[in-house]
Amino acid sequence: MSSAAESEPEGNQGTTKNARDIELGTVQKCFRKHQSDERAVDRERIANILRELNLFRDDYMKKFERALKDNSNQLDLYQFTQILDRLCGVSRVEATTSTLRAAFDAIDTGRDGFISRRDLKAAAELLDLNEGEIKKMMRSADTDKDGKVDFGEFQAMFGHNR
Repeated sequence: MSSAAESEPEGNQGTTKNARDIELGTVQKCFRKHQSDERAVDRERIANILRELNLFRDDYMKKFERALKDNSNQLDLYQFTQILDRLCGVSRVEATTSTLRAAFDAIDTGRDGFISRRDLKAAAELLDLNEGEIKKMMRSADTDKDGKVDFGEFQAMFGHNR
C-alpha cells in the first residue's frame, strides 16, 4: 500500500510548512549549498532549494520562472530571498529596533550615521556579498537615492516602519 505522500502530485499545496517558521539563515545556508560557481541558481536548483526547505509549490515555481526569464535564467541570493519574501514572508527577520541598531552600527564603519557603499563593501566579507549583491542592496535600500542608507531606510529593509 502506498502512502498518501506518494500519491499526491508534486507541488501539492498541503505539504508545505509554515514559511514563517524558517529563518533567513536557514534559507541562506540552503541557497549556498545549491548555488553554482557563479553564486547563482537556475530553475532546477531553485526547485531543489524549495524542496529541501519543504516550500515547493507550483505557484511559487511559476513566480521564480518569471523572474528567471528577466534575469538571464539565474538568480543570486538577494534576488532569491526577495522573491521568497514576497511569496511567503520567509526572509523577514523579526528583529527589534535595538538589534537593527546594533547591526546598522556594526556596518557603519565611518560612524557618520549612514551606511555608504564603502561601509557595505567593508562588511561584504562578513555578509558574504559580492559586488553585484552590494549594488542591488544599495539600490533597493537607498530609497531617497542619496548614495547612502540611513537608519530609517535600513529598518525598512527588514519590514520595520520608519
